[in-house]
Amino acid sequence: MRINEVMIHNYRSIRSLRFSCQPLMLMLGPNNHGKSNILRAFEFALSTSAKPTAEDFFYFRGDDSELWVELTFNALTEQEKTTFKRYLRADGSIRLRKSARLSDTGNVELSYNGYFQQPQEWWLRADKVTTLTKREEVANTPLGQMVSESGRLTKAQIEKAQNRYIEQKRNELSFDEVLETGAFLGQKNIGGGMLPDFYLIPAVRDLADQTKIKTTTTFGRLLNRAITKSDSS
Repeated sequence: MRINEVMIHNYRSIRSLRFSCQPLMLMLGPNNHGKSNILRAFEFALSTSAKPTAEDFFYFRGDDSELWVELTFNALTEQEKTTFKRYLRADGSIRLRKSARLSDTGNVELSYNGYFQQPQEWWLRADKVTTLTKREEVANTPLGQMVSESGRLTKAQIEKAQNRYIEQKRNELSFDEVLETGAFLGQKNIGGGMLPDFYLIPAVRDLADQTKIKTTTTFGRLLNRAITKSDSS
């Protein structure tokens, strides 16, 4: 998988920024114009251990107490398409967001969420499954012909009917792209190896701090990856 597009909101000096990514990119510009902040936004989005402080929120954000970075990935492998099946778009890409919210007490809350394609027809939406377990409701939709005519209807049966209908009629349906309210892949944090690794090496940094063996330092993350790769092989 490869990053295809980036959107950054309320991160450090960046109020709002959107750009496409190429296989090879260079950033050129004067000092103190935000190049490092763009790279740190990548680090925030791709590292589960990256947690911003109150100072990382855009200063002139007004009442908007949320910062986020959205990444769109394309060129997924077949295995990745299976892993991220819920979020797969028609063009084979996926889009996710990592957010940080600043509470009134100054605490920072993090979340990963993905975008999924939701059919515009209400009876194909996942949040309507419970309603459709009532026979009088499902009978008034095309799904009525795809479930058993007797017995108790279950959520699993309705979900199966929805998925089958979507697969059969995908080219005839219209979809909205919706940001999920639950956690990405049902997890509070994305497990290691599911997204590309990102290592930011600052040009000026105290070497003593960066060589500490902690999962929050670059050296610690690289060492942890080396150990993990060694154990798996």
